Amino acid sequence: MNNKMKLLLTLLGASLLQIAAPVDLAAQAPEEDRDQALREQFPDEADRLEAEWAQRQEEMDRELEEWEGEQARRRDEEGENFDEDAFEFERGLMAQRRELEERRMRLEEEFSQEYRALDGLPPHAQDQEREKLDRLQQERREALDAKFRELEDKQQQYWVQRQRSDMASHEQEWEAEQQRRREEEGEHFDEEAFEFERGLMAQRRELEER
Repeated sequence: MNNKMKLLLTLLGASLLQIAAPVDLAAQAPEEDRDQALREQFPDEADRLEAEWAQRQEEMDRELEEWEGEQARRRDEEGENFDEDAFEFERGLMAQRRELEERRMRLEEEFSQEYRALDGLPPHAQDQEREKLDRLQQERREALDAKFRELEDKQQQYWVQRQRSDMASHEQEWEAEQQRRREEEGEHFDEEAFEFERGLMAQRRELEER
């Protein structure tokens, strides 16, 4: 893969990451409607959690299938320019997210059982144990949320480093081409244009690093 193509692909990946970062407020309403429908269909919490997890698994399977189909199409279209490293990295992240989703569902099921086990306790003891469970559940949820954030940071750092590396390679390629032209053109080489373009590249690099 040449450096120019690498740079374009990296910039595309970084742009997609920036687009995906904001919270999708438009998608929250359908998700809330889905949760409400599940609560009405499965009044028992254990049944609801099981149905919710089955539905989430179907969604993740569909997302993975669509993503891999798109990657296969791009591989056929781009040939040797297809970014296998980025493909393997993103596929690995998806597998890790799926594992965390499974851990989150198991966590909810575990605490659902723990809360139901309190029903036979005296009211005062039940309140005390419920407070303990509330704190523990909150701690476990926060720890799991931190794992999700680690994956997001890992993805962002990957694309930032890729972008910097590809920009550096592009600059080296450009410098080599300018040197070749300087030797070929001699006194006719446009030094002013060279310095202008090099200055612009330095400014772009500085902006990207902010």
